[in-house]
Amino acid sequence: MSKALKIRRVTTEEWDIPDFVERLKSALQQTRKPVSQICESAGVSTTVWYQMMRGEKQSIDYEKAVGLCQELGVEIPEVVPDDAQ
Repeated sequence: MSKALKIRRVTTEEWDIPDFVERLKSALQQTRKPVSQICESAGVSTTVWYQMMRGEKQSIDYEKAVGLCQELGVEIPEVVPDDAQ
């Protein structure tokens, strides 16, 4: 008897959040955590962080964005999954 084969469909969602970097910058000013600690905890390299801050980075993975937001206490209601509302 053979085992069942799972078929998986992965979907991609993207959100344009014009003030996202400004939210992160503002939250950073309110915390005493160093950027290196925030990035390490969120799984983001400091290179990516500074590229974002300079406007050189056009996108970031969802998980990394969420990690940064959690570390800095930033809310991003624009990307709350439909099933979590």
